[in-house]
Amino acid sequence: MSIGAVAQQNIYKKQKPGVKLSSGSTASNNLKAVLSDLKETKQTSGTSNVLGSVTTKPIQAKNSMAQQVSTNISSSASESIFRESYKGGKYIGTTPYTEGMRYVSVNDYKRENVRTVIPGEISGYVGLTTRGQNRANSKINDFLNWQNQQYQKMMDQQKCMDTAQMFNNISQGILGIGNIASGIIQSKQSAKVETPTDATVNELRQADNSAELKAGISELNAQQQTLTTKIDNANKSIKESQELRADAESKLQTTEDNISSTKKSIAEYSSNITKWQSSLQSEEATLKQLESMKMDPTSLSYAGVQNQIKELKTSIKNTQQKINDAEKDKQEAMTKLKEFESARLEYTQTIQTASNDIKTNSQSLEALNDQQEDVTDALGKYNQKLTKMENKESDKLNSMRSQLAEYAKEYQTETDPGKKEKLQQKYAKQAAEYNQMVGSTTVSGHTAVGTQLG
Repeated sequence: MSIGAVAQQNIYKKQKPGVKLSSGSTASNNLKAVLSDLKETKQTSGTSNVLGSVTTKPIQAKNSMAQQVSTNISSSASESIFRESYKGGKYIGTTPYTEGMRYVSVNDYKRENVRTVIPGEISGYVGLTTRGQNRANSKINDFLNWQNQQYQKMMDQQKCMDTAQMFNNISQGILGIGNIASGIIQSKQSAKVETPTDATVNELRQADNSAELKAGISELNAQQQTLTTKIDNANKSIKESQELRADAESKLQTTEDNISSTKKSIAEYSSNITKWQSSLQSEEATLKQLESMKMDPTSLSYAGVQNQIKELKTSIKNTQQKINDAEKDKQEAMTKLKEFESARLEYTQTIQTASNDIKTNSQSLEALNDQQEDVTDALGKYNQKLTKMENKESDKLNSMRSQLAEYAKEYQTETDPGKKEKLQQKYAKQAAEYNQMVGSTTVSGHTAVGTQLG
């Protein structure tokens, strides 16, 4: 094996691109040309992941350039593949970096080789990679989405339950209203007092002919007139009570004002009397003191003291008169106050009595109006029934009268005694029914007939 062939194949194709040399230069793609004149090459190398060394045996080159290259390769050593970004008390970069380029494997991806550098944080902070962080965030987002879905399901279920409860409450409310209404109707029916109209209507229901209907309708008309009179009287009583109450309320208000003003006057009289009594006591004490003084009638101050005593006596007299007048006026005011209070009690009782009368008459009026409404409805109903019954009875009477005439005619022309007897019996029976209907109908134009022929 020739040296040149070995150099061209092994060194060019299997060299580690970008390996830093000790001189600061790197091997280039022109290495093939530089080493083209090498006569023989023999090389052995070894590399580690973190700290490795490259050992070579000297290459015998054809010229000085090849010799220099061989020397550089033999003395070169690979440095740390990964270096920390934090050195010398400051951050060199934001990510790990490499001093040289080489093929990497999964063993190179270790936690100590991947550092998340946060400015201001403690050096050496170890965090997740971007892909790992995204994966963790994805799990968190999935969990949050699941929570939201469960919460939404729970809310949907609660809405359904609330809606069902709402409809249940509505149905219960409807049933409750129905029960209340039924109870009110039953209560009114049980509390309803039997009236003459109810008895008359009951008789009309059992009427068999127009005469009975006519009598019941006449009774209803009489009740209608009576109810109208009672309703008018009730309205009149309510109006009178309302006027009486309004008058009493007006007078009561005036009386209340009088009571208030009288009480104020009494309070003023009492205040003035107290004030004047105090002044009177003071003046009397001063007068007593002056009168007890022993003075020489010839002295200059004697006349002044006597004048002062005279003025005090006049003032005392006036003050006493004021007190007497005030006490008199106070007594008169207290008498009026009693009268006003008595009037207030009377007006209050009048208002209460009028209010009770209005309430009683209003309830009576309501019952009378209900009864009158029942009478009006019954009159309309049974007048229609009377008209129908009269038409029916008129048709039946006319038919029976025609039949009687036919029996009488046949009886006159019949010569057979047996047949004549049968015709007589039929006629008598028909005539009795006819006469009975004539007596129990209001249809005019029909009179009773005899029951015998011939």
